[in-house]
Amino acid sequence: MSNDPQSEIEALKKRIAELEAQKPAPRSGGVDVKDSNVNAQNIVGRDYTEIHYHGVIDPKTAQLWLSQYLKKVIAECAPLRLQAIDPKAAEAGKQPLGMRDVYVALNLRIHIFKEWTFAEFLAKANEARDAKFAVEGLSGIASIHEGESRRVAALEALSHHSSFALLGKPGSGKSTFVTYVALSLAQAGLGEVKIEERLSEEWTHGTLLPIRIILRQFAASEFLKEGRAGEVWKFINDELTKIGLPDKAGEMFKEIALKDGALFLLDGLDEAGEPSRRALALKAVNELMGGAGDRSRFLITARPYAWEDQEQKIAQLPFYPLADFDDDQIKTFVAHWYEAIARAGWAVSDLKEKTNSLQSAATTSLNVLARNPLLLTLMATLHTNRGRLPDDRADLYNDVIDLLMQRWNEAIGADKGLLDSLGVAGLRLANFRSKIEQLAFEAHEANVGAQGVADIPRGDLVRAFSSLLGGSDDKAKLVVDYIEKRAGLLLGQGEKNKEPQFTFPHRTFQEYLAACYLARQNDFAKRGETLARSALDHWREVLKLAARVAGEERGLFAADGMIHSQGVKEYKGRLEIGDWRLGILAGEMLNELGVVVKNTPQSERVVGWLVALIESNALPTKERVRAGDVLGQLGDPRNFDEMIAIKAGKFWVGSDKNVDRHADDGESPQHEVDLKDYAIGKYAVTVRQWKKFIEASGYDKYDPNSLCDHDNRPVRFVSWNDAQAYCRWLSEITGKNYRLPTEAEWEKAARGNDKRIFSWQGEFDPDKANVDETGIGTTSAVGCFPNGASLYGCLDMIGNVWEWTNSKREKYPYKNDTREDGRGDSFVVRGGAWLNSEVYARCAYRNAHARHPQWYNHGFRVVVGLPVGGLIPLQID
Repeated sequence: MSNDPQSEIEALKKRIAELEAQKPAPRSGGVDVKDSNVNAQNIVGRDYTEIHYHGVIDPKTAQLWLSQYLKKVIAECAPLRLQAIDPKAAEAGKQPLGMRDVYVALNLRIHIFKEWTFAEFLAKANEARDAKFAVEGLSGIASIHEGESRRVAALEALSHHSSFALLGKPGSGKSTFVTYVALSLAQAGLGEVKIEERLSEEWTHGTLLPIRIILRQFAASEFLKEGRAGEVWKFINDELTKIGLPDKAGEMFKEIALKDGALFLLDGLDEAGEPSRRALALKAVNELMGGAGDRSRFLITARPYAWEDQEQKIAQLPFYPLADFDDDQIKTFVAHWYEAIARAGWAVSDLKEKTNSLQSAATTSLNVLARNPLLLTLMATLHTNRGRLPDDRADLYNDVIDLLMQRWNEAIGADKGLLDSLGVAGLRLANFRSKIEQLAFEAHEANVGAQGVADIPRGDLVRAFSSLLGGSDDKAKLVVDYIEKRAGLLLGQGEKNKEPQFTFPHRTFQEYLAACYLARQNDFAKRGETLARSALDHWREVLKLAARVAGEERGLFAADGMIHSQGVKEYKGRLEIGDWRLGILAGEMLNELGVVVKNTPQSERVVGWLVALIESNALPTKERVRAGDVLGQLGDPRNFDEMIAIKAGKFWVGSDKNVDRHADDGESPQHEVDLKDYAIGKYAVTVRQWKKFIEASGYDKYDPNSLCDHDNRPVRFVSWNDAQAYCRWLSEITGKNYRLPTEAEWEKAARGNDKRIFSWQGEFDPDKANVDETGIGTTSAVGCFPNGASLYGCLDMIGNVWEWTNSKREKYPYKNDTREDGRGDSFVVRGGAWLNSEVYARCAYRNAHARHPQWYNHGFRVVVGLPVGGLIPLQID
């Protein structure tokens, strides 16, 4: 593993050139006027497109059809998807914000060397381990210091892969990315823009035909029967006929895809109906991918949990998670937002001041919310219209919903507001909101297993509103008409079963409104537990938000009910997997309530459950890791200062190439080393301990990023020099000689004296350490892998973060000569990190890095010398 990427890049270029040479050469955009079916005089004028067509349909007619289609794509994609949240968009002379106005390029959760192209990175990854595209830091092929790395843009993956999946949390920008790409291709197809200026210079595939498929709509369609590609084409053809194109248009689009290529944008895998329908849809998509032509390309979007189900993976696609917005992206979005508002003619006083104000709030007090693109958009809307921002997401949703509903009640031109039109004394918008909350709950309840936004039939809306209007269906229909014309909180979705359907603009609105309804029920706590036990993943967000809406007392009571209102040691019933999972939910509900519930008897009970869960193997790895993060937010009570005594004696250091297939020359020869008594930290030094050091010592050379993870995660972004400063401080306040371990001390603590390869006995197991193959994608709370503990009980010796030692990397056999004299420019790191594979996550693997950089994946644990037979207690609290 080289520290200098340049030596590796040159070696890759030849291989990359070979790979690129194997790809079919892309055709440039534009109609081929030399084709026998194309007459050059027919491809000029306003309906000329840059999309190829080499079929039998009259070329002028084909151009008209393509032009009509591309204009429709632009009409659907150009306006900002959430434009309805701004009532100013409806004012005369004001224009709604457009997608291009505020779009900020999205990044993947992958770091690579700044000097590398994405192609160079993937070629190296392919060499290393057949390119598993799953987690942050796929760059485990080399340890990268934060200052030397960059994020990979989502557009880079789109340019490189003929097919891949884009994963993202709710509101992370998946659908926005699809919309932006479709818009860019459509505008390029009409000659309005140059496609490489929109999709980056790495895009070399010409102006492909964009075909956007909402998987939820396809899965719900009559065409999906056996899971065949032809059913997708029938669905596409039906969508084309809805915009006025003839039946033959579908065949034309198919010909274009087969001969010249199309980009299929398959949005919302997680929303593709209940499991059986989703399985059929996936089967059809898989067949489509195999038969749509060599030049066609595919992008699928999904929430991460939907992709974790092995049965849902398609043709072993590479898949990448989207990264949250960083501060630079947040500032860019806010700047674009207010610049666009000024261009649109909206009167906003103190534009610069407002921009600075929102940028400041979004990168400080509201940073956790602002990292989500959807929530940042909502924040910008509220800030523009009301000049203030709430400080948590429940209040943010509440204010946005009020804003959306107020739009129904505004007089626009000759049209009265909703309440004036109805003329019902005492009627308020809040009455309608209560009904909508109930409808949201019922829709969510009726669609367990359907992960997207539920459809609400027009008839259900009419019946709900009629009860507010003296039983008048006519007035109720008037309300629905206002909703349909002034799209905002509810959006029209066309017809299903011959009845118009409505839905919320995003699943989070449905979940929040359902939470409001649930929180108002007298039996909220009991009902919430029942819902959680019936379908936890479906109700998780609703129950978390409901706790917040219910308030401190009732929310705390509901969270406590999830753990039987008893401590884990006091509970006499049989503990099932569901009990542990509800323990995590209880912690999430308390975190939603905030600091007001900390240090209460109920929160202490929940904390006890979470600690017991982490220290056991009651749940699968990723759920234990989730519990660790929840505990980190609540306040982890574990003693991270605990030390493990290691008795003096010999042990085997290094690797035997006949036993360990990954052993390298730097680990040979395997030989015995004799060590004195010492004690080593049970855990790597945590963020909580690091914060205490910073505050108590006044140390000012630290990287601010080192303070950003949960308090119970290992500290990272630390240099060897930083770790030494911590050890000096710890020695001063305890009177003991604390230091970094030698690499021999580290290895003995990790493997014992039985030559084991990993900290546990036996074969490699990704469920025993936070490594690349585990698929977590970042650090985890210390101690979440008790089944991977070393012979002595040390935790996380393998994975999580690389750990600094006090040793220089010198050749074996191990001799304590100048190896530990503290001089030199680089020092050994051990154990691998979350982004490293099995090759590096072994007890004997040795690497060395420069002492000065504050590496984003490096941490450390401490050692103290012991008198024979004794353990020096470490108490610094």
